[in-house]
Amino acid sequence: MSNKREFDVVVWGASGFTGKLVAEYLLQYYHDKIKFAIAGRDQKKLQSVKDELAKELPRAKELSTLTASLDDDTSLVELAKKTTVLISTVGPYARYGTPVVRACVEAATNYVDITGEVQWSKKMAQLYHEKAAAKGIKIVSCCGFDSIPSDIGTFLVVDYLKKNYQLNCAHATAVFTALKGVASGGTIASMFEMIETTTWEEKKAMRDSYFYQESSTLSSRRDSLSAEEQRQFDEWRVANKYSDTIKPVWVPEVGRYTSPFVMALVNTKVVYRSESLLPELYGTHFQYQEFQGHRSFLLAIFTTFALAVFSFLVMIAPFRALLKKVLPKPGEGPTKEQRDSGFFTLNVVGESVKGPDGKQVQAIAVLKGKKDPGYGLTSRMVSESALCFVLNRDKLSPLSGFLTPASAFGHTLVDRLNSSPSELTLSVSTLT
Repeated sequence: MSNKREFDVVVWGASGFTGKLVAEYLLQYYHDKIKFAIAGRDQKKLQSVKDELAKELPRAKELSTLTASLDDDTSLVELAKKTTVLISTVGPYARYGTPVVRACVEAATNYVDITGEVQWSKKMAQLYHEKAAAKGIKIVSCCGFDSIPSDIGTFLVVDYLKKNYQLNCAHATAVFTALKGVASGGTIASMFEMIETTTWEEKKAMRDSYFYQESSTLSSRRDSLSAEEQRQFDEWRVANKYSDTIKPVWVPEVGRYTSPFVMALVNTKVVYRSESLLPELYGTHFQYQEFQGHRSFLLAIFTTFALAVFSFLVMIAPFRALLKKVLPKPGEGPTKEQRDSGFFTLNVVGESVKGPDGKQVQAIAVLKGKKDPGYGLTSRMVSESALCFVLNRDKLSPLSGFLTPASAFGHTLVDRLNSSPSELTLSVSTLT
């Protein structure tokens, strides 16, 4: 892929709620470091975005705008050819995302998005992983709050144990110990889209921890094992296939009781895809679980029950119809004050396999964000992911195809998030 393209970054869907936040972030902090454009289907809406941004950032008047149609593959490919990396913020992705991924693969353009629709991501991986790999590009889904904290946090503890103790990570437990945020209409629409377009068979399949793993690398990994190791590997995967638990448990390392975390269904699948794409790092017997943490056992019980009731009701069409009337519509989202007051803290505790001395080592990664996770921080996470291709290209791994944040960016993204104005901090250390 040529480095000499007209733009470094193109933001597709800039007239949407999150797309506008991405454009604002890039304009505010990187206008003198990169050349980027905003793009969408409607020139008038893009001009309105420029006008609105220019009220606070006059340089927005100089922004280039690009248009294309989802019904015209040629126009999308021509748009994708203009940039090194395309940021897609247009959801629901099951409805609007496929033509954009297809165009980026055709144009040999790197791609990042903020979807949490893991069933769509799996379909895209099945269609385009090998094609993207053949062209040496990275197509990276789930680069927002779903699922960078979970995926990168787990990568940090797995990598730390490997590098510092030469031990594989046997088990990683992620606990959100603090969380405040507001859902936007786009996120709610994506949730409904996933429920309404996913068959019961697909819903059942998504309970499988390994739903989103890359089968080609798994086959290669298994083939490299001895017959006895293959038997153990197969037994482990059967036992770990449904690793989620709804029973509240006490996690002493973080001082919290647990309840299911609403996005664990997505984040768990992304972490396990990273495991399949980085087999040497994660080893053959790795387990991951994710929870929301509570100081009170009773609150953990109540949250578990409330989530179970909601999960049942949201599958009923009349209940969803009622929710659609009262919840935010696409294009609506939290105010600036709400975004600025949001936050999250995620602790990922990793425990190694037994070492030669028979002992296990624990490490903990702590990730903290100071803005609304779903929008204030998501817009920054996906922007910094895209900037890895532009400002840190020489530090990225040679791995290509349909990737995850951990397998695509690893420490390059960690360093960017820690040193940028992203309002995120990430650290890892031995747990004593």
